[in-house]
Amino acid sequence: MGVVGSQIGRPFGRRLPVSVGGVVAKTYADFVAHITERATRGVVSWTDGATEGSYRTTPGALSGAMWGSPWIAYFSLGSILARVFQHAMPSLSSVNAVISGGFQFFWVCSYIGDGNVTGKSRNSYSSASISDGSASLMEMTELLYWDGTQAQRMQPSLGLGPTPYTW
Repeated sequence: MGVVGSQIGRPFGRRLPVSVGGVVAKTYADFVAHITERATRGVVSWTDGATEGSYRTTPGALSGAMWGSPWIAYFSLGSILARVFQHAMPSLSSVNAVISGGFQFFWVCSYIGDGNVTGKSRNSYSSASISDGSASLMEMTELLYWDGTQAQRMQPSLGLGPTPYTW
């Protein structure tokens, strides 16, 4: 097949998967199918409070409250998902790219126990603290998101990522 302008990988007007080094790149539709299969709680609302489990979400406007942070720390059960996501992402520009693209994402949260959480400022949002030992501590161990080109993986509780994600 010859290469003609913008028709790379599109013989006869059909769109084909792009092959890089012999590996076929996954599409956003592939990513959504994958995170749908992995989500134990299905789709949750962007404005819901965080609960234990794995789920996928479609973003909306940033609003709501959060106690603690998923970034190299714990956050409190019931913190609004929009704010948890905002702290978990690598930058505010990456948060805004997911929101403006309407890209679904996937995350895994685990309950750790009860204790204190410390507020933190990250990606233009400052969370609150709980210091009376009553916070139900949550840990975000995995976050998968689409960056507009490919899937990315982060491990917010460890401060790792983003790295390209393959499955």
